[in-house]
Amino acid sequence: MEKVSKAQKLIDEAIAAINRELESTSLPEAGPRSRKQLEEFLVALMSMKKKISGEEYHTKDEIYGYGIGQAIIDSWPDYDQLGNIIIAAEQGYVNAIHGMTKPESK
Repeated sequence: MEKVSKAQKLIDEAIAAINRELESTSLPEAGPRSRKQLEEFLVALMSMKKKISGEEYHTKDEIYGYGIGQAIIDSWPDYDQLGNIIIAAEQGYVNAIHGMTKPESK
């Protein structure tokens, strides 16, 4: 349960950081670190939050994350603070989800 709590905290921090960034008017509309990409990451983080809280269940593919970290590593500037926060949240999700099991259907 400690992994889940840690993941929830990291995801909440990433959601807050993205929301602060989205309030900026200087974001590009497309491409790396753009408004569109940040909005997509926000949707994915909200989904992760629901899944580790038990509101929704993860699919087999989601136990490896959503690919956000790879997108950041491949296209964002190195050592980007927001990128590091988002990557930590996705990694926390992956660590937490590995200890969770889907309830048996009746």
